[in-house]
Amino acid sequence: MVLSTVHLSKCKAFHIVVDFQRNNEPISATYKLNKTIPIDPLLTCPIFYLLILRYGGGGYVIELNHKDISCALRQIKELRKHRWLDEYTRGFFAEIAIYNPNINLFGVIMCVAEFLPGDGIYPVFEFQALNIYRYHAGGGLFLMISEILFVIFTIYFIRREHAVFKKIGKKYFDSYWNWMEIMVIGLSLVIIVFYTIKSLYSIYLMDKITESKGKKYIRLQSLATFDETTTFLIGFLLFIATVKLLKLLRFNKRIGFLSETLRACGTDLSGFALLFIVTLISFVTVFYKEAVTASAEFSTFIRAAETSTFKIAEKFKDVTQVSPVVAPIFYFIFAFIMNWIVLQVLIAIICGTFSRIKKDLSAQPNDYEVVDYMIERFLNFLSTINFRKNKFKLFRMLKNPKVEGFKSRYNQTN
Repeated sequence: MVLSTVHLSKCKAFHIVVDFQRNNEPISATYKLNKTIPIDPLLTCPIFYLLILRYGGGGYVIELNHKDISCALRQIKELRKHRWLDEYTRGFFAEIAIYNPNINLFGVIMCVAEFLPGDGIYPVFEFQALNIYRYHAGGGLFLMISEILFVIFTIYFIRREHAVFKKIGKKYFDSYWNWMEIMVIGLSLVIIVFYTIKSLYSIYLMDKITESKGKKYIRLQSLATFDETTTFLIGFLLFIATVKLLKLLRFNKRIGFLSETLRACGTDLSGFALLFIVTLISFVTVFYKEAVTASAEFSTFIRAAETSTFKIAEKFKDVTQVSPVVAPIFYFIFAFIMNWIVLQVLIAIICGTFSRIKKDLSAQPNDYEVVDYMIERFLNFLSTINFRKNKFKLFRMLKNPKVEGFKSRYNQTN
């Protein structure tokens, strides 16, 4: 069984709700507000950035009958009869909320039609899936335990990094690995806050759905936005955590050379980043000015930058339709400079630094003694939990000649 509700709204090019004549003149000179129009459903309306304008809360709302299709069709006919969509309409929004109990998912659908100043309609569709009842499905207990462990480990890492900072002071910020730790902790705290807000808001919406018994439309767009933002933050956190694995892989000589190379050419890479940004912004500005009216992918400067960086080859026809002569020339120059000049500069910087590091034996990292490193970390862990007595016993045990012989043989093989 699939339950759904439909919510329609439209935006006018005005900031207040008043009655207007066909010639765009107000009926009442006192601008008397039309109090019969319910504005509450628009108070939580998300902001949409479309092709021409930015749309927030405001306009006219109607909720279609989702149980009787014939009644919903009559409502649509009445809207058409009273010219609900006219020459002053700028945007039409159809919101649909669907719940499928078989897979325990809510579906949030937004269909938008933007009416262009001349003629034509620019359609936008958004589909989002929500799992609000997270702990009711299989694996709910495991999910809850994982969330609690995430909070506990975040608190532990905060205390650990705070202790390291108190020990070494301002030198803590000299290592980029410490900056990675700060980013991990910061993102973890933000994720916890967003996840808590999303959970509380989910409970609030579920109470409203229970009170209405599914007969009233409940807006889920805000909850979907929180869920999407939380997912992006978790993905970025996992990316940083994956990069941190390079710190463990430095025991491999090749990875150690790579890490040392990137550290040594940090200044040169900063200059290269400035060159890359200036070059990219210059060409993005040209493509944005030329194709802003030809393709939705160039409607804003940010979207133009994304298109120019990742999929400019797919939009070559859109660019050349606007300017058949100038656009192909700039496209060729852009591809030549980015692929043959900028990229070669990056490769030259990395290869030159790698050759210098390989020749300079004193600059090579000396982190290949895995056993010594693990013993040192374990002793530090014991010292942090105040097991001093056990620490000294373990230290004497590790100084045993048999253990020392094993360490020397292991280091020789690596």
